[in-house]
This record gives sequence, structure tokens and C-alpha cells, in this order.
Amino acid sequence: MRRRGLLFYIVMLVCIASFVCCGDDGTGGSDAGSDLGDGSDLSTTGTDSADDSTDMDGGDGSTASDENDGNDLEDGTDGIDATDVTIDAPTVNQLVPEKIASLSTPTMYPYVLAAEGNHVNWCEGDILYRQVSSGADVEATPLPGVCMALALDGDIPIVVTTDGSWIRDPRGETVVIEGPTARRLRIFDGAILAVLESGQLASAPTDLSLQPEVIALPEDNIRDVLIIDNDFVVALGTGGVKRYTADGVTVGSFPTGPAMANSLARTNDGFILAAIAGDGLSLLDSDSLQKLGHTKIRGVALDVIAGQGDLSSFALVSGWGRAELVNVSDAQNISSVVREDFRLSSDAARVLSVAQTTTGFAAYGLNHVTRLTPEIGEPVPQLYIDKLRRRLDISPDFGSGAVGILVFNDGDVELTLTGFRATSDRLTISELPETIGPKAVEFMQVDVAGAAPLEATFSFDTNDPDNATVEYSVEVNPNLLQVGDVAPDFLVPTTAGGFSTLAAVAGTVTYLKFFNAL
Repeated sequence: MRRRGLLFYIVMLVCIASFVCCGDDGTGGSDAGSDLGDGSDLSTTGTDSADDSTDMDGGDGSTASDENDGNDLEDGTDGIDATDVTIDAPTVNQLVPEKIASLSTPTMYPYVLAAEGNHVNWCEGDILYRQVSSGADVEATPLPGVCMALALDGDIPIVVTTDGSWIRDPRGETVVIEGPTARRLRIFDGAILAVLESGQLASAPTDLSLQPEVIALPEDNIRDVLIIDNDFVVALGTGGVKRYTADGVTVGSFPTGPAMANSLARTNDGFILAAIAGDGLSLLDSDSLQKLGHTKIRGVALDVIAGQGDLSSFALVSGWGRAELVNVSDAQNISSVVREDFRLSSDAARVLSVAQTTTGFAAYGLNHVTRLTPEIGEPVPQLYIDKLRRRLDISPDFGSGAVGILVFNDGDVELTLTGFRATSDRLTISELPETIGPKAVEFMQVDVAGAAPLEATFSFDTNDPDNATVEYSVEVNPNLLQVGDVAPDFLVPTTAGGFSTLAAVAGTVTYLKFFNAL
């Protein structure tokens, strides 16, 4: 079997100004064909790497090998005909949320979530947390530094902190070595692959018996990587998705620019899923990277996890304002099924990364950790509104204004809207569609009388079980910031591979360029 090299990634996320504006919310002794520090190549004896079907949930360490996933991947899924892989998928009508933690401050490190079985593990600052099952108490373990990246080797956590400490098993027989800081960890066949802040990839054995080795590779814009038959499939932001041999020869390519390929996963059938900010979710042939299926994802597609076991028909995508479940059972007709919204008018929770548990999924956001349990049932309507608040500047010369809203029904069942009401008699409805058909969109309008400053909400009811009541905030002629006022802080995904806050650059001259890359 040929030996292949490693390609590295940097997690890079796109800065989407529309989310801000609307207020919603290094040279190691290892070359391209080197071992991973433990003296072993990524290949396995007699078969292709078990990583071919590794659960790509940000390093949970679990695998869906040939023995337990029922799929023979020894040929690397070469020559798979997408039309031959269509399986029945259950009808999921909701992702029932159970918030298991509230984070005190918005996270700057999104890939500190990992799951094994029904255990959910996450970091907040210098604390490692675990909940072993739904409803159980949350366990807390102090760390010697702020956690930047987390993975699970089976059920043993491996953490990298901001001071460069690599820590195995902080809860038990702890091993600590020093190395470079990392944004994200992956576990591949007894080795840790770390995406470094420096934009390189480092590796170490999972037992941390050797120091991490930084691997110099030809690409410097990698955001994620899969190992398939000892070739490496990488997400390259606007550079798309590429498959390389150990010698750096490109054997497959899928362009995405200007949209940005952020995250990769491997389905149970051997296909590749690519989460692409500004576009959606694409399903690719693992060899040629030819696109076989695609579905649009609203928002910024940041992370993707391919379901295993009973959930092998699905993938979950974190979309900044929502976690979206996608049916991937038909490779040429993947489609969004249902979502859980994290873009709420009263709580801009967001969702940044995802993992799979025995009974469903877990989501890690700016200020929460949430279990998501798929509920099987009949199809339901799914309401979507692009903004849940609006600021109006009304001139006294006109004395009135209006808010126009597009209301989408993403579901397969008719959506009904009833019971319009407002907290101010200055708000009246002039157009309110009573029903919206499946996969359809309608227009509604709310008129605002008077130019005096106003903060009010209007609301209405729907038959969407996730949005039984919708509240929409309206501000009329609010007091704006003046020269000398303290600018309000905010956190946004950036094109540099992480997140940024205004507070992080306090004391320096800062220019903000707003654009919409979607």
C-alpha cells in the first residue's frame, strides 16, 4: 500500500455582515510521507485505513469501521455509482432541543465539542465539562490553561490549551506535553492531527508518548482534512475541495469560489460531504470529487457531521443561526429535512459546531451547549424569516413607514399564520398571508404610524411546532451612537479562520468593511 502524506487545514470562517447589520442576531522532522510520530503510517494492515469511515465530528475518535458499518470500504469506494445508493430514511419532523449548559461568555474557539456514545464533552475557558447522558449532572474538570481544541480518543479527552499544552485524560492518568497551539483536533488511527494557529498541521500519537511534529505541506489555506485510502481530501476555503496524493499530485478537485469550503465529513456510504459557506452542503464522489448532490443552506455553513448507526441517512450542518438536518440517503437528491433555530430575537445563541451522540446530536454555540434529539413523525411546516428585528428611520415629513417581510415555508406541509397582535397601536398589519404552501414564500407588511421614537414588537401564531409564536421587534428613530460614545461590542466569524470581537482590538484604529458573501 502506498504511503501518503498529510495536508493541514486552518479553520477559517467567512465574515458575513448581514448577520451583524440586522442585529440577529511548524518545521518538524517529518516530510509529506512521514509517520505520525508513533512510528506507524496512517494505513492499516491488510485493509484501507479505518479513517475512511471515521466519524468527523471534530475529533470524537469514534469510527464506523467495515465491521460495524456494514460497508466494505477496502476499495476506497472507487467507482461508486450514486444511483446505486438510495436507502429509506425515517421521517424526522423536529430536532427536539435540550440545553445542557449556558456559556457565560461567547466562545472564540468553536471546536471544543466532542461526543462518544451518549457522553457530551465540551470546554469553556479553562474548564472541561462532561455530561454522560441526557438529564445527568454536568461534571467539571479544571485545566491548566484555556482550552482551544478538544478531541476524544474513545472516551478519553485530549485537549490543547492556549499556552501550547497538549493534555491527555485531564480527569484520570493525565499526560501533558508541550507543543504548538491548535484550533482543531482530529483523531486518525492512533494519531492526533492538529490544525495549528500558524496555519500548519501537527501530529502526535494519541498517547502523547512523543512530542508533536509540525508538518510542512504545500497548501497554506486548509480548513479541514479527510484521509481516504491514504490520500488526503482537503477543504481550502475559496479554493474549494481537493484530493492529493503523498507527492502533492492533485487527483480530484471541486471548485467552490467565491463560496468557502469550511468542513468535511464522510458518509456511511463512502461519499464526502462539504459544508460550504455562502452555498450549502455538497455531496461529492470520494475519488474524483465530482458533485453528486447539493442542497442550499441558509446562513454560514460552518461544520458538518455525518450520521452513523440509526442516523446514517442524515447529516447535520451548523449554519450559524440554525442546525439543519439533511437527508443524504439519496446521493443525487440530498435535501434539508428539518432544523432547530438558534437565531432568536431574544437570545442570539447561534450554533458553531456539531457532534453526534447515541440518541441524536450535540451543538456548541456562542453561549450554549445543546442536545438535539430527532423526533420521528409526520412532516410539519417550517417557518423561516430572514430577520427578526428591524430599525426604521421615519422622517417627520412623511409621518409613517412600513416593514415588509418575506415569510418562507421550508416544510412539506402548509403553514398557517394567525392572531396578529402588537405591543403598540402604532403598528398595524396591512398584509398577512393566512396560509403559505409547501416550499413557498409569501409577503407580509406591517405599517408604522408616526415618527416619534418607538420600541415595539408584533407577533403572530403559526402551526410550525418550532415556531408556534413568532415575535418581531421594530425600532423607530432610535437614538444613534454619537462621536465619543463607546462602540457596542460584537462577535463575528472572520475570513482569517476564526472569530473576532471589537473588544479584541480595543485601543487600535479599526476599519470595518461590511459585505455579504452569501
